[in-house]
Amino acid sequence: MTRRLRNLTIAVAALLATLVVCELAVRYLQGTIPSPDGTPYRNDPDCGYVLNPGDPGLYPPDDDRHVNPLGFRDRDRAVPKPPGTWRLVGIGDSFVYGDVPIAHNFLRVLDDSLQAAPPAGAAAAEAMIAGLPGWDVRNAVGLMRGKGGVWRPDVALLCFSVDSDVTGIPIPGAVFQGNLHFTGSREPLLNLLRKSRLYVLAEQLYGVRAVNTLRRWRAAARFGGAAAAPPAQAVTTADGAPADAAEGAVHPGAPVFPGMWGDPADPARRLPLKPEFLRRRVDNLPLYQVEAPPEVARWWEQAERQVLEFDAACGRAGTRCVLLIAPSEIQVDPVVQELTLRRAPLPAAAYDFAAPSRRLRAFAADHGIACVDPLEALREAQRRSGLRQYIPNNGHWSVPGNAVVAREVAEVLGPLGGS
Repeated sequence: MTRRLRNLTIAVAALLATLVVCELAVRYLQGTIPSPDGTPYRNDPDCGYVLNPGDPGLYPPDDDRHVNPLGFRDRDRAVPKPPGTWRLVGIGDSFVYGDVPIAHNFLRVLDDSLQAAPPAGAAAAEAMIAGLPGWDVRNAVGLMRGKGGVWRPDVALLCFSVDSDVTGIPIPGAVFQGNLHFTGSREPLLNLLRKSRLYVLAEQLYGVRAVNTLRRWRAAARFGGAAAAPPAQAVTTADGAPADAAEGAVHPGAPVFPGMWGDPADPARRLPLKPEFLRRRVDNLPLYQVEAPPEVARWWEQAERQVLEFDAACGRAGTRCVLLIAPSEIQVDPVVQELTLRRAPLPAAAYDFAAPSRRLRAFAADHGIACVDPLEALREAQRRSGLRQYIPNNGHWSVPGNAVVAREVAEVLGPLGGS
């Protein structure tokens, strides 16, 4: 028995030593070997990472695939700012990057309006897009600290995503070898594993299956071994649509939505909501609990400190900070809200879906930060028009949603010098 134990100890020690050597080798190679051609991202010393610019002239400036020399999906911009130009820069995550054709991105809508009618006293005006998937307020702070004094925007619009800029604090994004990875998680085991570059590399190659397995284990534990999604009930949703339609059943004659952007005009709600999409909404429910869990309270404190750091960086650059609250779809769409609550571990009364927006508005007012909160405007637009303000199964603003947000931002910009 002693010999077997000794052999097992030697085998475990050899395995650990091999893993350490492999970890060091991966870190060394990622730091010394240039990123392969064609990778989407490159590291940036200020904001962490940006897109790899395309070859000059490869796509027209208004093409969805055009990436400007600054590393963003935007028109080319002059740096430093030309004299007499009034400049707005929108900074944030995938809400700024946009999941709609670039012509309908709310910042592009503002850019077209500003160029057509510059503010009084300005020879020209523009609205820059400076946002990427995976960014959070930390990236925005780095951008303003490093580039704010060079770009010299008159207004910096910080797009604060209610979901990801709070609950996403433990999940920072980082670029290795030109590819985006997430180096943390809210799940303790996955958070520990992602501290290893070797694991992150393995996750890139094989990890989708592994991560889904971890999530299934977590869901099974949460629901006592049952499936994460309870079966649909034979009732209607808040807007009168059959529950099984929204739960994912396929109905004859159901509309087919073109492309990833889709057409939000679906009054019958027949486009299925995918279980994975609803699972992510359930994961974020602690953010809306009336009695916030301790970890959510800590994330809120960190997020608010980061907003103050961004405001301070704006002040050093001579820029006015404006906070744009990007509400989650569950705050706007009653069907998404109802279907998520069916899977919730607590009763519906335990959640207040307007609370994050109220908190951010009060925080901005207390610190003298101008604020844009489009929550009620998005709710009203969906009630009045019947059009989804978010892309189905995506969570980002649809074309109508972007138009609403552009109008709300424009109303706040007027008194700050923007037309």
